[in-house]
Amino acid sequence: MLHECDAASACGMIRREPPVKDATMPEQQAGIRRTLIILGVIVTFFTIAGVALLPRTATPSLAPQTVRVEYRVAGDAPVTVEFLNDLGFGEERALTPPWVYGFRARPIRELQLVVQRSGGAGSIGCTIAINGVPVQEVTTDESAARCTFVLQ
Repeated sequence: MLHECDAASACGMIRREPPVKDATMPEQQAGIRRTLIILGVIVTFFTIAGVALLPRTATPSLAPQTVRVEYRVAGDAPVTVEFLNDLGFGEERALTPPWVYGFRARPIRELQLVVQRSGGAGSIGCTIAINGVPVQEVTTDESAARCTFVLQ
């Protein structure tokens, strides 16, 4: 015989009543929101006030100071120039003097400039200048001039 479901049993399913809404829940949520907003305003106020009231002191620079480096080539004949560039890598160029190559560099760095006569006769020279002041200068009638300097 077939079993018929009645309203009380609902064929094995439990019938649940919808939850009763608490009238205080929206009020509690609004109170929590209000409290969080007030706390945020207070924290922001004290952060701004604290920064404004801190003594202003000169902070030491964490990065070392840079200097202006110039390689200068002088001479009467075409030359080949080998040098350490602004990134510290070797470069080579064929040119006719005068020639100037400048860049900024940090301390504890080697500077190197080699000038080789590539033809003809005459004097050739190289100069390494730091902030416009020559620190190494060589002029010669030989086939090559070499300037080196280490930034301290």
